Amino acid sequence: PVASASIGQVYKATLRATGEHVAIKVQRPRVLHNVALDLFMMRTLLVPLYQRLNPQSNTDLVSLVDAWGTGFIDELDYQKEALATTEFAKER
Repeated sequence: PVASASIGQVYKATLRATGEHVAIKVQRPRVLHNVALDLFMMRTLLVPLYQRLNPQSNTDLVSLVDAWGTGFIDELDYQKEALATTEFAKER
C-alpha cells in the first residue's frame, strides 16, 4: 500500500486498457459493522453515563453522536467519494 489508515489502504495501479495510473482504495473488512457498533455503544452507554456524571450539561449528546456518526458513515461510502472527486476534477 502507498497509504494506510484505520479504515482502509490505498494502492497504486495501472489500467490495462488505457495505461492510466490510478489509486485503488480498499476498505478494511467489517469496518461498517465496527463503526455501527461503536456508535451504538456511544449512544446507549456513554451518553447516559456522561449525563449522569454531568447533570448540569445541556448538550444534546444523542444528536451530537448521530451527526458525528452520519459524517463518519459518509466517509465509508467510497462510491460517493469517487463521484465527489470526479466532480471536483471537472471543476478544475
